[in-house]
Amino acid sequence: MTKDRLEDAIAPHGGVLVDREATEAERARWEREAARLPAIRLDRRTLSDLEMIVIGGFSPLDGFMGEADHASVVDRMRLASGVVWTIPVTLGVGADQARRLAVGADVALQDEAGTTLAILHLRETYRPDKRREVTSVYGTDDPKHPGVAAVLAQGEVYLGGRVTLLRHPADLPFPEHRLTPRQTRAAFRARGWKRIVA
Repeated sequence: MTKDRLEDAIAPHGGVLVDREATEAERARWEREAARLPAIRLDRRTLSDLEMIVIGGFSPLDGFMGEADHASVVDRMRLASGVVWTIPVTLGVGADQARRLAVGADVALQDEAGTTLAILHLRETYRPDKRREVTSVYGTDDPKHPGVAAVLAQGEVYLGGRVTLLRHPADLPFPEHRLTPRQTRAAFRARGWKRIVA
């Protein structure tokens, strides 16, 4: 895992390009330990958030938001550090499942088939005010709004902590077009591109 400062490219959001993919040694260790860890199965939306966190697409986030970042995003559209961020990136579980998880412990994050993809290093659990979250972020609490529906469908307890990726999901569409921020930066440099419009 690395955090690079890219002096020769457009600075990543927040100034640091996050990479939370395990090294080979870390991967081997976590794969041995994963079977003994409590596990959470992620839906497709949360798997997508996990993917964006670990490849640096959500830099400077290095995991699912804790309470301070969540509250700051809901109240000010900024992370607690002051970096602009408009939508919380959260991992919600039910209260029963949350009670079985110890803060400071590690949790296996699995896809819908039960394959462990990542490890959550659990720093905190908290109960958000979801009505406040959705009205602040989306301007409505109407469950017909897809963002509101997604927030309300999550468990009532949010888990905050860094993540370490062991393997990428196997069924991602268009693999030939999936580039990480690090790969796109390398492609821009190789082509000599100075101005990038997205």
